[in-house]
Amino acid sequence: MLLEELPALAGRFDLVINTANQPLDWSAVMGSLAPRGRLHQLGAVLQPIQVGAFDLISFRRSITGSPTSSPGSLRKMMEFCVRHAIKPQVEHLPFDQVNQAIERLHRGDVRYRFVLDQTDGLMDG
Repeated sequence: MLLEELPALAGRFDLVINTANQPLDWSAVMGSLAPRGRLHQLGAVLQPIQVGAFDLISFRRSITGSPTSSPGSLRKMMEFCVRHAIKPQVEHLPFDQVNQAIERLHRGDVRYRFVLDQTDGLMDG
C-alpha cells in the first residue's frame, strides 16, 4: 500500500504495523486507524513521530512500539500470516545489480523491500 492511498482508507484499520525506518505522513497513518485503533512502530525512525493530540484523543487511538519479539511471539505471528495468506511485498534483484539497488535506495525509488538474489551462478564452484 502507498501512503497516497491512505486517505481513501480513513478509519479502516484496527492495527497498523509500521516497519519503515523513515518519517511518514503520521497524520494520514493515524487517520487510517479505526476508533481505538493502534499504530505499532517497529522501524527505528530517528526523528520524533509528530502526531496531533486530536488524532489520539478523538477516537482513542494509540501508538505503541517494540524493538523485537520473543521466539514464541514470532512463531504465533508467522502462523497467523500462514492462516490468512499474508505475504511480504518484496522486489527481487540479481546480486550483480547491487549498485543499481543502492542508487534506487538513495533516490527513494523502492516501493517495498529489496532482496538481492545470489542464486544466479555466484555460488557455483
